[in-house]
Amino acid sequence: MLTVNENVYPNLNKIEAGGFIPIWVQQYEEVYDIIEMSLKEYLDKTYQFGLHEMGGEVLKDGTYRYPGDDDLPWILRMDTPDGTMYQYMYGIVAIPTEDGYFVTRMD
Repeated sequence: MLTVNENVYPNLNKIEAGGFIPIWVQQYEEVYDIIEMSLKEYLDKTYQFGLHEMGGEVLKDGTYRYPGDDDLPWILRMDTPDGTMYQYMYGIVAIPTEDGYFVTRMD
């Protein structure tokens, strides 16, 4: 399920805001039962530039916090078999993992 953070971004078009990422997440969900990889591994193979960890912290409400920067509220939230994935401004994405989140840029 794809949710737009309408409290923060009331006029956001979720199709334009998400780009290819929600499509890739949906594709992952469709093949989840037949492939043996996590969402992070799937996106790493799908995204042509690879995934590079940025660090930072994803708070319980989905807000992204990086030392020295303003907090970023999520734009899109996607419920996946691996957990909740968040998209933020600047192409930042928080991918759920077994031990928290892997934060990267996918722009």
